[in-house]
Amino acid sequence: MQAGSSNPMLNHGRFQEAEYSSPMRRGGVDSGKMTVSGAVDKTALTLVLAMTAAAFTWSQVYTGAMAGAAVMTMTQVSGIVGIVVALGTMFMPHWSPVTAPVYAIAKGLALGGMSAFMELMYPGIVVQALVATFGTLFALLAAFKTKIISVTEGFRSMVYMATGGFFLGMLAMMLLRLCGVPVPMASGPLALGVGLVSTALAAFNLLIDFDDIRSTAWQGAPKWMEWYSAFSLLVTLVWMYTSILRVLSLLAGGRDD
Repeated sequence: MQAGSSNPMLNHGRFQEAEYSSPMRRGGVDSGKMTVSGAVDKTALTLVLAMTAAAFTWSQVYTGAMAGAAVMTMTQVSGIVGIVVALGTMFMPHWSPVTAPVYAIAKGLALGGMSAFMELMYPGIVVQALVATFGTLFALLAAFKTKIISVTEGFRSMVYMATGGFFLGMLAMMLLRLCGVPVPMASGPLALGVGLVSTALAAFNLLIDFDDIRSTAWQGAPKWMEWYSAFSLLVTLVWMYTSILRVLSLLAGGRDD
């Protein structure tokens, strides 16, 4: 099975490149090949970096150490840095041992600020989003490891098409808004539906990420793929968390109305 990812920030060819250039495929021996445990360790490290950075930004809001406008600026700048680093990693995956930690820190700073402001509006929402995100992560991981859910080629194709269609639809909505066409994306049933679909697609992408890590390690991919796999998982987890946070905020806003 060819490893790949429908993660919107990644490229299927990067996993193929790692497979076909690996020492095992060439018939050589390399002690520095990727392992599943290594990818898990790198993922854990990037999560710690992201959560530590998020805690810093969060504390600036709740302690008042920084003005709200300054925190907002830091949140926005960090978000932009995260996007730039993610794009760089996508096109230069060999940089991932450096860019994956940088992405984790930048995205953590951005999510910490965003989460803190959301928590001020809807108390308790961040804990709910975190529990839902990590609960889904571990539930899907258990289902994958016990083979309750299998990632088949048909499943991959479905997720590829659904994810591509979703982001094309989102792009179309953004273009319509730029052209002055009203699109009810801020609230209402359409916004809630988009949030739920986004959450479901993120969950499906997590399953593909799990399979990518296993199959790419089995192929004897180079060691840097551990970092790239960690980056892939983190991108998907960030996607899931923000989608869940969006859904919860819409539900909370509806109750307030």
